[in-house]
Amino acid sequence: MTPRASLSDPNNLRPLATRQLTNALATPRIAGGVNTTPSPNFAYLAHHDPRLAALGTQAEQQFAIDPSVTLTKLRLFAEVLA
Repeated sequence: MTPRASLSDPNNLRPLATRQLTNALATPRIAGGVNTTPSPNFAYLAHHDPRLAALGTQAEQQFAIDPSVTLTKLRLFAEVLA
């Protein structure tokens, strides 16, 4: 005989997929799975504006994986420079 779920626990009243998604979103990650250590190619820019180092590093990391994300990050990089 399986133990009955407690009705006082709100997690037991939600569908399993919703609980799994909620747990996945609650799991701490490093900046959405992106490494936050600045690339040596962009680290010197953090002295001027940390956003430049972060955007440059993210564009570099996404280059081979998703070129459209790279272009978006580089556009943001250019906007921060302006």
